[in-house]
Amino acid sequence: MQINILLLMHNLSKKIFSFIKEQNLIHAKDRVIVGVSGGADSVALLHILANMEIKPVLIIAHVNHLLRGKESDDDELFVKEIANKYNLAFETIKADVSDIAKKRKLSLEETGREVRYEFFRQVAEKHNANKIALAHHMDDQAETVIMRLLRGSSGKGIEGMQPKSHNNLFIRPMLQVSKSEIKEYLEKNHYQWRDDSSNNSRKFLRNRIRHELIPILQSYNPNIIQQLCNTAELLGKDELLLDEMAKQVFISSKIDKEHVMLDIKKIRSEAEAIRYRVYKQAIMAMKGDLKKISFRHIKAIENLTLSEKPNSIINLYNNIQVKRCYSSLIFCLKPTSEENPQPMDIKGEGIYQLSDGRRLDIRLTEHIPDRLDSQQKAEFFIDGDSLPFPWELRYFRDGDRFNPSRMNGNKKIKDLFIDLKIPLSERKNIPLLLSENEIFFVVGLRLAEKARPKPSSKHIVSIKISND
Repeated sequence: MQINILLLMHNLSKKIFSFIKEQNLIHAKDRVIVGVSGGADSVALLHILANMEIKPVLIIAHVNHLLRGKESDDDELFVKEIANKYNLAFETIKADVSDIAKKRKLSLEETGREVRYEFFRQVAEKHNANKIALAHHMDDQAETVIMRLLRGSSGKGIEGMQPKSHNNLFIRPMLQVSKSEIKEYLEKNHYQWRDDSSNNSRKFLRNRIRHELIPILQSYNPNIIQQLCNTAELLGKDELLLDEMAKQVFISSKIDKEHVMLDIKKIRSEAEAIRYRVYKQAIMAMKGDLKKISFRHIKAIENLTLSEKPNSIINLYNNIQVKRCYSSLIFCLKPTSEENPQPMDIKGEGIYQLSDGRRLDIRLTEHIPDRLDSQQKAEFFIDGDSLPFPWELRYFRDGDRFNPSRMNGNKKIKDLFIDLKIPLSERKNIPLLLSENEIFFVVGLRLAEKARPKPSSKHIVSIKISND
């Protein structure tokens, strides 16, 4: 293929080269996957990148969606020919997008996008590439903004597509050029491209926006595409700042593989816009993305934060659970089983394993503290005369009551949990010890009055609680 000398002087090329430099998108040592469908946009992107003054390594990736029969196969051959003329590596895959869409229960558009991005990542890994270049332009951006407005979106959605993804893997060098500029560039340089007949189908929302809604909007404002792109760019800058502010709040949270814990008092002190972003960052930390998470979910979390109820739980999409536990907001995965741990018989002395990993070491003893009030939570002493073996160990049930040490009358164990600020989600796993069907020990928390040894007690039982 002869490289037209006008290419480097063409306004479109200058514009894109300037944008690449301004956004720090491509460097000489980069290895760049170029997604090429065969359409005007991606073909123009390939020609422009292939003729940059700096010379990154380019690899062409093409997905045959198998949606248009021979037309799809011809697109693949066309892209392969361009790769051969530029002497570039060419990777392709045939993907039955229609069948995949049915299995994933997604639209053809969404499935096609997922398949392309998955394949591009695979090609990048194979070729040790650090960039994936996509051919989105101003018209695509305007359509995306309108589409998200129609479906309902936050500022994050309306900001549209960014020049580069948060991890700098995906780049969009043509976001500041229009479709008409791209076609003018191709025609002036006598470059061929393929037209996708499905782009004219009105069954796709994006196509209806492109062919029906935008022309109507242009009758009100001929420059509507540029204005929508300007709006998206400005929102993008605002979102960047707000996300950074939210990040500073989020980094103070407690994070491990199973939980993200936010301090409710601190979260409440932040502006509402920051709180919403912190919730999203917590979900991202647990789920890896925000797919299927809607404004309804975020609002439910906000209500949980502002609620006067000390304990409550909501379930989000994909087994993500958010718990309000007194002063904490906890994001975690929903337990696979809600069943209570199994009860066991305590026939006498011995070591007994609890469901939470702790152990009870139960022994008869003659050595007790001079002052029983000073006993530590790791060891408790029981009046064996009043509470003979065998004992039963079971787990908390709604309605359970006992007579706490140094108190007159019975108390609901639920009220004890509330006093001690035991999270609602943990209560069903609190073990209880019973003798002759009477609860005498909320394990690790409180003894019943009847359990306290008396000076006359002949049989004292030591219960040591350990984590190993």
